Amino acid sequence: MSNDTKTKHPHISVMLKEAVEFFGSQKGDVVVDATYGAGGHSRALKAAAKIHLIAIDADPAVAALHPEVITANFRRIRYVAQKNLPAGGQVDKALFDLGWNKGQLSAGKGFSFMTDEPLVMSYGTKPASGFTAAEVVNSWSEKSARGRVLRVRRGALRAAHCQSYRRAPRIQAYKHHH
Repeated sequence: MSNDTKTKHPHISVMLKEAVEFFGSQKGDVVVDATYGAGGHSRALKAAAKIHLIAIDADPAVAALHPEVITANFRRIRYVAQKNLPAGGQVDKALFDLGWNKGQLSAGKGFSFMTDEPLVMSYGTKPASGFTAAEVVNSWSEKSARGRVLRVRRGALRAAHCQSYRRAPRIQAYKHHH
């Protein structure tokens, strides 16, 4: 168990034992953790074998707490890995723990409808894309949203989600009523 990057919410890495067993890392393996988060998987992998770890996370708050973490989106994994490989090395294994932890969902970044916060959906102070999720669902035409989503994410499913959100009333911060 480890603490989340911004709050005191305890975070338990999912399938930790299974990940370590599946990786079966050997001494000297180069392992990329493309979604470092609270670092539970990386610590367990390092405890199991003396590996060379390249740790990446899109959330700048993670790197602020863990200096070994490189702030980058995993879409830049090739570039980050090449710059951080040991001489003559290659990536042997990579871990992608896709999802959020409770602390990230309550950090005011717009990833959750459970709190009153802007619909931003970005780890940084401003979205790398240059626009917020609120702007997409409230201001873009269906055609613009679909075209952009398909170009950037190459996924018709996400375009369909944008279309259904666009038909809904304007989305602002969630007003939680007790």
